[in-house]
Amino acid sequence: MNKMLQTPLILRKDWDILIILDACRYDYFRDLNSKYFPNAVPMKVISPASNTYEWAKKVLEPHIWSDVVYVSANPWINSKIPVKDLDVRGKFFRIYDAWLYNWDDKKNTVWPDELTDVAIRLINKYKDKKFIIHYIQPHAPYLSLDIEQSSPFPLTGGDIGNKKTTLQRLEDFVVYKLLPRPLFKAFLKWRYSKGLPIGGPEFVAFANLSLDEWREAYMKNLEIALRSVRKLISRFNYKNVIITADHGELLGDRFWFGYKVGHPAFVYYKELVEVPWLEVKG
Repeated sequence: MNKMLQTPLILRKDWDILIILDACRYDYFRDLNSKYFPNAVPMKVISPASNTYEWAKKVLEPHIWSDVVYVSANPWINSKIPVKDLDVRGKFFRIYDAWLYNWDDKKNTVWPDELTDVAIRLINKYKDKKFIIHYIQPHAPYLSLDIEQSSPFPLTGGDIGNKKTTLQRLEDFVVYKLLPRPLFKAFLKWRYSKGLPIGGPEFVAFANLSLDEWREAYMKNLEIALRSVRKLISRFNYKNVIITADHGELLGDRFWFGYKVGHPAFVYYKELVEVPWLEVKG
């Protein structure tokens, strides 16, 4: 059976609003979809990327989107500066930097309802334009957790991909890919207890919670996002609204070898590239 590729569907642009749920896996979305959009059935599509940077390089940057307003809660897509070698400035009719103007410093995110309110104002302002609305959730930080969660994003305190030495890359490969899950968890928990960096909020959750608790926090993020997306869609009578994702997420799916947390670039596990494609009516 042929796998449906996401990129051609996006580039066809027969949509009015394209919703991007950051780090949203197809399987988790499928399990929740009927609760929020009972009259629409999601399709599984294959993203060309396993993180936002790679997705934007492949899907957004090579093209001109002169009839599209991009409402971005994710700083990788911004109107201000290039991040690494990604530069989408001038590619869109307008980029609204929600990551800059609507950021919650306590939770280190843009709340879905905040982004929805911004999007509603902009849709009413630019009635003749198409929209891409990029929510952070279900990507960490996890809104239901009280543990400290730093920002995982560039421009807001996250790692922007500084170059590492050959030895550092080898250490990362051994620790992050070759350690079995219990040893990897113990290692991260030890580093966290010493106040040492262990990665973004996904890693903090993995180190401090059981797998079930961590996955439940991810699911709650997705539910919060879907409630907000439903609120957005209900305000407008658009012909074609699409909900999809830039990439998926690893939630401790591997026990032995392989990456277990987050969404490393250029790693094409099914959990990272199988994303939803849902057409809903306004």
